[in-house]
Amino acid sequence: MVRRELGLPKSSILIADSNACNAGVPRLDVHRAASLAQAPLEALVDRFGFPVEIRRSSSLAPASEVERKQEALEIDNGYVAQQLVQTEIMRTRGAAVKVGWALSACTYDETYFDRLYRNRFGDQVTFAYTIGGRTLNSQRPRACPYLCREPQDRLLLGTKENAVRKLYSDAASPAVRGYRRLIAKLARAYHHLTGDDSGTPESFLQFVVDASASPATAGKRPVREPRAGAPSSFAP
Repeated sequence: MVRRELGLPKSSILIADSNACNAGVPRLDVHRAASLAQAPLEALVDRFGFPVEIRRSSSLAPASEVERKQEALEIDNGYVAQQLVQTEIMRTRGAAVKVGWALSACTYDETYFDRLYRNRFGDQVTFAYTIGGRTLNSQRPRACPYLCREPQDRLLLGTKENAVRKLYSDAASPAVRGYRRLIAKLARAYHHLTGDDSGTPESFLQFVVDASASPATAGKRPVREPRAGAPSSFAP
């Protein structure tokens, strides 16, 4: 919706595999996790026909170049430096808007890194935020997306989920009600963007889960590539 409103030709979703490797996670585990994340996203993008490319951070630039740019920042925290460098690389490739998540209970949400980026590189990138961290856990209805690890606490893409059963397992839970309100917003957004009747929020959600569990088709719909120098948006 942001891309259409601003007239940008395409969007990118960035899977931060190199960040996980640099944080000490074994490379093979990262590769497996990145593949599990990328496959359902590609299936959804293909089903919706949206002009979105899905990239891994490890493919943005040669590791030596990224390391050199990080060292030039002279920031002690390598993870923070990596975040800033990735945003700058995306900007040089035409990204004009970065869509991230913000959560008041979290110290290191995207706003933290974006403020540091702006201090170092200026206002060449516009930052937009969505609320991150809805869960089905009544004890912790909001949580940092990176730390919501329990499968029962949220709906998973790329797996055979029974969305309706999961959403109504505890219908009286405030956390579940909040999650259902989020799904209703997504269903309305889908209808607004595509013109297709999304049905009930539950049926829309099951459609999304089922679509993400299907492998991306070989014949993808054509995606209009940006003009030289044309801006785009990206979501980390």
